[in-house]
Amino acid sequence: MSQGSRLPWHPGRAATYWLDSGEFVGHAGELHPKVCETLGLPARSVAFEVLLDPLIAASEGVIAVATPVSQQVLAKEDFAFVVASDVAAGDLAGVVKHAGGDLVEDATVFDVFTGEQIGEGKKSVAINVRLRAADHTLSADEVLAVREAIIAAASEKFEAVLR
Repeated sequence: MSQGSRLPWHPGRAATYWLDSGEFVGHAGELHPKVCETLGLPARSVAFEVLLDPLIAASEGVIAVATPVSQQVLAKEDFAFVVASDVAAGDLAGVVKHAGGDLVEDATVFDVFTGEQIGEGKKSVAINVRLRAADHTLSADEVLAVREAIIAAASEKFEAVLR
């Protein structure tokens, strides 16, 4: 079968996947309009089918360990730090993540800005921080404490100034 050329797949809008050995491992793509109509699905619905046994058999052990999905509420904080232009944004994000300890789920750089407003030899690095406790919803005081720890660590390590 090439390019998902039979039902339930839409011709040209689906794919079939094989291992290098030629063993079939799955389909993915848009469902055929007749299938959507028959099943009462919205037009252009998508689906996939994956056979895990051949994928597991072909793997060389554990590829990745799944992270449990938390049921706790996520808190988000954005920071914009002004730092020397030679400070790597990824290094700053690493310090931010470490400063928040176990409560920081992720710290991602989403903007780096240079310009007259920032000053010569400086740049602004914006970082989105996702906070979450494993066993409870974070209180405002907990979020504030993490925020203060992040600002202090960035200041100490990189002389960062919160914008």
